[in-house]
This record gives sequence, C-alpha cells and structure tokens, in this order.
Amino acid sequence: MTDYYPLPGDSVSIPNSSTPSTVPLDGGTASGGVVKLTAGEWEKRAQVAADGAARLAAASVSLSRVAAGNYFGECSEGTGMFEALAPVITTFRTQLERQAQELTGLAEKCVDAKHSLSDTDRLSQSDFHA
Repeated sequence: MTDYYPLPGDSVSIPNSSTPSTVPLDGGTASGGVVKLTAGEWEKRAQVAADGAARLAAASVSLSRVAAGNYFGECSEGTGMFEALAPVITTFRTQLERQAQELTGLAEKCVDAKHSLSDTDRLSQSDFHA
C-alpha cells in the first residue's frame, strides 16, 4: 500500500466512508490527509481506461458507416450535404481514435505505476521492520 501526500488545497475521494465523498486537505496534516493507494486500485484505473479505449474504438468503427456513401441523394443538395459531412465525420473519427490510443497509454501507465509502487513498497519494507 502506498501513501500519497496531497498538496495544500487538494481534495480526495474517500470510498466506503461515512464522511462526505470529497474531503479538502491541508497538505496532509489534517485528519484524513493521507490517501492509501493499493495495487487493486491501480488495476481498476487501468481497466477503466482500457474499457474507455475499447468503447471509443468501437464508436469510431460505427461512425465509419455514417459517411460510407451518399445517402442524401444525387441531387446538388444531397451531394453538397454529403461532401460537407464526410470530412466532419473523418475528423471526429480521427479524434476518437487518438483518444482511444491515449486511454490505452494511460492504462499501461496505471499498470506501470502499480508495479513501480508495489516494488518500491516491497524494497523499502525492510527499512521499516528493522
């Protein structure tokens, strides 16, 4: 388990607590000023990011069907509408794909953080039990 000491003015969520869901902190000196982070919490964060990435990727695929063809008709208005819509859809899909990649990277960083913090805790444990 890792302690995180927030900066003055930070707030943290305290799960499964009878206190308000967010407690303002004064730099870690007040009651409740230390946040405990467990490996399981990092895994949850990674899973949420991975799920978000998968949903954004699926939305991008679904969106590709929207501008797959001119459904507005071969008249000048229909062609104009399709030509205006297609680049907007393409831009939006690109943004969704980029955000999905960023969430995938975030998920990987959460897993790395979990391992790094767990390793640090394990290595420094002997300092506390000496």
